Amino acid sequence: MARDEVAALAPMVSAAAADGDTDALAILEQAARELALMASALRDAPGLPADETVTLSWSGGVLTREATVRDQLGRRLEMGGFRMAEPMHPPGCGAAL
Repeated sequence: MARDEVAALAPMVSAAAADGDTDALAILEQAARELALMASALRDAPGLPADETVTLSWSGGVLTREATVRDQLGRRLEMGGFRMAEPMHPPGCGAAL
């Protein structure tokens, strides 16, 4: 499946999760795990000290609309030495940099 095809499924997965569908909830939990793993890998790359708390912001439709993923990601990041911060500007500002 192409990325846009997968993205088109997100609203259906979110709706199913909101209705308590365990498979949909598992998909959202896995999304949070994968995002946390990416953040951890990026943290390790520049060799930041393990005891240093790193502030990390987020963007994207899933994190903007899906509190389950955002909240679980935040918990996972906090355990990994991150502090999650809400975006200060809309995504277009970052794209312009």
